[in-house]
Amino acid sequence: MAANRRSRCAPSLFRLLALHPGPGITGPAIAATAGPGRSRSDRVLDILRDAHLVHEPAPGRFALHEVLRMYALEPAETTDGWTVREARRRLIQYYAHTAHAAAGR
Repeated sequence: MAANRRSRCAPSLFRLLALHPGPGITGPAIAATAGPGRSRSDRVLDILRDAHLVHEPAPGRFALHEVLRMYALEPAETTDGWTVREARRRLIQYYAHTAHAAAGR
């Protein structure tokens, strides 16, 4: 049952990955973008990696090919706007929190 749930989450996570503006995104940033209750994003990433939809150019850093990003953004931009806004807000909050913690060191 859990494997089936993860495979159903894969398309959503694929679309959320496309929202990241940079060339790559870390696992913790992906989990933050996915939001609460989706702490198993690492297992969903395995599904996306096995399907060759995402690759790992460096350990812990994930990327989409630009053509796949464009494909994934189309449904992401046309789905419930609130979901997209919330995912972007969570990603920005994650980076703001990470920058604040780094500045404190």
